[in-house]
Amino acid sequence: MSCITEEYPEVDKTNLWGTVREDEESLHWTPAKQRCFVQSLAVTGSIRVSCAEARMSHRATYDLRTRANGMAFRIGWDAAILIARAHLVDGLFERAILGQRTTTQREPDCTTHHRIDNRLAMSMLTRLDRMAGRTAKEEGQDVHYAQMAAQDFEAFLDLIESAPGIEAITDFMNARDPEKIAEMQALQRCEAEAAVKAEIAARKAQERMDEEEEMSDEEAIESLVSSMTVWFDDRFEDWRTDFPPDEGFDGASIGEFDKGGYERSLTDTEIAVMVAEKAMESLAVRTAAVKARDAWFADRAEALEDDGKALLARILSGAVGENEEAG
Repeated sequence: MSCITEEYPEVDKTNLWGTVREDEESLHWTPAKQRCFVQSLAVTGSIRVSCAEARMSHRATYDLRTRANGMAFRIGWDAAILIARAHLVDGLFERAILGQRTTTQREPDCTTHHRIDNRLAMSMLTRLDRMAGRTAKEEGQDVHYAQMAAQDFEAFLDLIESAPGIEAITDFMNARDPEKIAEMQALQRCEAEAAVKAEIAARKAQERMDEEEEMSDEEAIESLVSSMTVWFDDRFEDWRTDFPPDEGFDGASIGEFDKGGYERSLTDTEIAVMVAEKAMESLAVRTAAVKARDAWFADRAEALEDDGKALLARILSGAVGENEEAG
């Protein structure tokens, strides 16, 4: 009696990366084992072969992929699959050109048949191409990270072997993410512009200080005096000034004149000047308003037609009564 079975091809037990290091003999995942698995997966595309390379079981491998501290391992795994798809493309292309050979080994009691499923390979290639082309919004942040890790795979393998935390992984990705790079460059430009503006402002302030130091005593006094003024303060409902008072001044004041921050009320004479000034301003406004009024009405009287002007004259002379005017 004979039987026909289909099996995977034999796995080469030789480590692809040389002698297994001492920490790779551990029963637990180490950074070196993680790097070995991811590196093997990128070359072979086989989880089974890569588990054998790392000397770890399937269960332990998938367990690490789902753990919180397996983030770098998971990203590296996905990046390795993206890289391995090139081998799948090459294999399909070669079989399309050279054809496919099926090998059958006959033994007394068993026949082993090894074949390659091209349809399954094409399906997997389509899935991987879709994964490689999708954005983080479409597929998730891990896929976006895997795409960037695949672009700088050797550097990411080194990162895996350093047992990175989430912050180190994020920094690695941000340094390779075009959007993050653009944001960082924009931020750097803003900081540079702010630094330049601050430097210019500091230089101008220093120049002003230098000018003040070079200013003569007479110029300094003139500058100080020219800033003094008079204003109406709504808080006190009164006129205020920062001019110095006369001797014997007994009005309200704040502070001392020689010590800065000084202000006081006006004397009766000073108030009279301010009131007169305001009255003259009001008189000037009234005079101008009267002229504008007379001109406004004169323009409209001039614009009347002959009949209108005659009627205006009769109205002004009192020759038109109220009833006639209303009619």
